[in-house]
Amino acid sequence: MSSLWRDQFAAELIYFSNGVLTGARPEPCGQAGLADVQIIEALYESAKQGRAVSVNPPIKPMRPSLEQEVSRPAVTLPELVNTQSPSL
Repeated sequence: MSSLWRDQFAAELIYFSNGVLTGARPEPCGQAGLADVQIIEALYESAKQGRAVSVNPPIKPMRPSLEQEVSRPAVTLPELVNTQSPSL
């Protein structure tokens, strides 16, 4: 994959699906959600005040790395079947 374009969401879906199948505890945890909310609130406050606002989100000990990157082939269209359209 190009170093500029990465599909983070696909890897998250695969990780979550594997967790559901194996019974593993899913990520992100509540800390990640709390950090997201704090950042969004700071964005609103920054827009309201017209200046930068500091954020001190909870620190997550591990971050995703390039070693977790997942590469999948592009989706291709299926071969069309030569048949009539369904009637109403």
